[in-house]
Amino acid sequence: MTKLDDYLCENTQFRVSRSDLALFKECPRCFYNKIFSEIKRPQGLPFVINNAIDYACKDEFDIFRESKKPHPEFYNWGLEKLIPYNGEEFKKYRNKGIEYHDKLTNLVLFGKLDDIWEDSESGELFIADYKGTSKKVINDIHPVFKMQMDIYVFIAQKNNEQFQDKTYFFYKNFVRGKSMIDSTFQTSIIEYTANTSWVGETLSDLKYLLHDGFAPDMNEKCQYCNYFSQLKNIRYLTKEEVLNV
Repeated sequence: MTKLDDYLCENTQFRVSRSDLALFKECPRCFYNKIFSEIKRPQGLPFVINNAIDYACKDEFDIFRESKKPHPEFYNWGLEKLIPYNGEEFKKYRNKGIEYHDKLTNLVLFGKLDDIWEDSESGELFIADYKGTSKKVINDIHPVFKMQMDIYVFIAQKNNEQFQDKTYFFYKNFVRGKSMIDSTFQTSIIEYTANTSWVGETLSDLKYLLHDGFAPDMNEKCQYCNYFSQLKNIRYLTKEEVLNV
């Protein structure tokens, strides 16, 4: 019996990751394929440089976390009141993640945070996320990143009322020069006000899908749905047919 079977038959908790909820919001059909048929979207190549930036940023911010001082970049962005959060639950949030049990749906929504920044005067907490990019100008945040942050804030605020809607994206942007010697990383800190209003309703919609078990219609705006739909119309030639041509 699968975890889904347990949830449907015995009313046990069912865990939904941040990425699963975002997938359901983006395309219910792809979510259905993953949960009911164990067919996942094809994965692209891993962004090794992004992972390296993520780990490097965490190590760097931990230095200032211990000293309880603002990161030097904060002064460049008018954020000198902020310091990396070093509360008792921080290590748990980073290592084991953060979660919320929604009793109405019996779903457990969970995810892992990159960092938390604290206002040294008010004690307010802000979720921060590290990103690596190579854009000439960073003037907007990808919708997927916004959705990710909305979910993080929703979960965090259910655990601690000190978490604010305001969040931050800490970008390390690779700027290419005439040669590698001239190339460098520039830092941008972009503020984003999370919109959590859709998360609870989406959890309820996800619950109904799990219980109903009916496959949602194909999403015409989803490139994966369109791809799989086109595959159905392909007739593959057999080896004998090819040799007889």
